[in-house]
Parts: sequence; structure tokens; C-alpha cells
Amino acid sequence: IIRYRNLKRLKRIVEATSVSCTAKQAGLEGKLFWQILSVSLPQRVRRQYDELAEELIVQTEHGVVDAANQGVLRLRLLQVTSGFLTGGEQVHGAKVDALQRYAANLFEQGENLVVYCRFTAEVDAARASLERVGYRTQVLDGRTASRDRSGVVAKFQSPGGPRALVAQYQAGSVSIELTNAAEVVFTSL
Repeated sequence: IIRYRNLKRLKRIVEATSVSCTAKQAGLEGKLFWQILSVSLPQRVRRQYDELAEELIVQTEHGVVDAANQGVLRLRLLQVTSGFLTGGEQVHGAKVDALQRYAANLFEQGENLVVYCRFTAEVDAARASLERVGYRTQVLDGRTASRDRSGVVAKFQSPGGPRALVAQYQAGSVSIELTNAAEVVFTSL
């Protein structure tokens, strides 16, 4: 999007379909917090990350990873840090392992969880990780048919439904209610 042409109309649409309030107005004052879980890349992967960032090309055991421009470079670096390359090859499991440790504590406390991931392979790995600690999961990603998306969210929101939802950013970021979750984890910021 370069610019909006009819800002007044856009403002009316946003105001008619959005609700904005403070944490205090929502009854959540003092209950919201951010926690950053740092994950260190394995040394071999960190070298590949640095080489790709500097040279725009790197040779891995899975093949050559290259970036034609800065936009593609950003995407490739996100893939490396996620642990998966374009074809879904796993280059490390550091993030998945950290998620699993974090989710295990939440599961023991009986908390429901939403996990946002960027890539399909990352969604699959997060789901498997959550299921290993005992969560029943739902997935909302680009593979979920449009007609099924509201049903996925409804199942997660329902009593006795799955206690974890793994969502791809694009598929699970607009107009869905996730109040059943005690915590939300973003795997790539």
C-alpha cells in the first residue's frame, strides 16, 4: 500500500469495526506483561546466519541459501532463526526446544496457550512440541480453508476444546477472539 485515498471513509470503517480500550478499562490492569525468551542459535547456524547477512549467500548442509535483495535477505534470516529453510529442512531446534520447555510449565499450571509462528514448518514443529507436553492443539494457518477458520477458533474457545492454538501470523492475526488463552507466544519478532 502506498497511500490511502479516502482516509475519512477508512476511519469510519475502522471506528465501526474496532474497539479500543486501555488495560484498566478491560479489567486487565496489572495482568498484562511481556516476557522475552532469548534463544541462542547453535554456533554452526550462527556462523551461517552471519555469512548470509554479510555475503547474501551461504552454503549449508541442505544446499545453497541466497538472497537477491534486502527484502529476501530479511526473509532468509528469519527462516534461519526459525530453524527451517525454504524447503522445510530443519537446521536447528533451539526455538522449538525453548517453546516446549515454556509450554510444559504452562501445561502443568492448566493454562491455555496461543502460539504465533511465521512459517508453515515452524507451525508444524510448534504443534508437535505442544503435543509432546500434553496439549491438544488446533492449527490455523495458510493451509486452513477460509470456510473452516472460524470453526478452528470456535473449537479453541469452547469449554473442553483444545487447550492450545498454533496460528500462522497472516492467518490468525485479524478479527479473531482468543480470550480462552492465558498466554500468547510470538515465536518470531
